[in-house]
Amino acid sequence: MIMLTDDERKLLHKCHSHIGYAVASPKAGVSHLAQSQAGGAGGGFQYQVGGGALTGNWRRFEVVESTSGGGRTLRFSEPHLCVSITMKRLQQWASGLPAELRERAQVAWATYPVNTRNLNDLEAIVHEGIDLSAPAEQLELFEVA
Repeated sequence: MIMLTDDERKLLHKCHSHIGYAVASPKAGVSHLAQSQAGGAGGGFQYQVGGGALTGNWRRFEVVESTSGGGRTLRFSEPHLCVSITMKRLQQWASGLPAELRERAQVAWATYPVNTRNLNDLEAIVHEGIDLSAPAEQLELFEVA
């Protein structure tokens, strides 16, 4: 099984809703993700899928002005943490998860022939899979490449 770094685990935890299909079906799910134009931001975190990778940036921010109506003007710093995981590494990680975990993910993702989709269960399964992947030593990362 592919061991993830602390930062990769942090990224996958943040993007858990985008990798459920990859956990359920590594090849098809990662292919689907790789072909998407996903991206978003909020709360000082920004993610993007593109260039063969899932990338996340964390930024600190401060409120520089508040309005009486509850609005805020924020000032963001440059990213203090940038993390990326390639689609190849994501697929290798998902493929290496225990078969029982992936089978549960398949049930939680399925809509045909019987609709058993349960995104709350899938979210919990994804977090469980991420937590199984203990932090890697730097040497292990070079062996995967």
